Amino acid sequence: MRVPNCLNIIFFVFGIVASTFYGFKAFDIFEVSVKQKPWAWKVHQFWFNFTGSLIGWFLLWLLIQKVWLGMQTFSLSQIGILDIVILLISFIGITGYLPFGIASLLQSLKELTQKFLGLLK
Repeated sequence: MRVPNCLNIIFFVFGIVASTFYGFKAFDIFEVSVKQKPWAWKVHQFWFNFTGSLIGWFLLWLLIQKVWLGMQTFSLSQIGILDIVILLISFIGITGYLPFGIASLLQSLKELTQKFLGLLK
């Protein structure tokens, strides 16, 4: 048995509203100055933060579907370590840190690559 459609709709509306909030207010939440920034940067930041939050809500929805099904079939034992990782990524996305985390990870990979290539010379 699936999660009732009315709960899915409420969840998705809440997720979109919350993601829109993070898209517009991430500058204030994370205390980033937008003065002297071009409009394209602001649009990109809105999209980046909105999408990061929306991904978090989507991952949480997937986990809710799995847990709901497990409760209906009495088979919650199918929840494993990957589900915990997805829950963690979901939480990071919902709270607005997924874009920062991804950007930091990519920057770290860039720096490690540069250091590695420097050692090869």
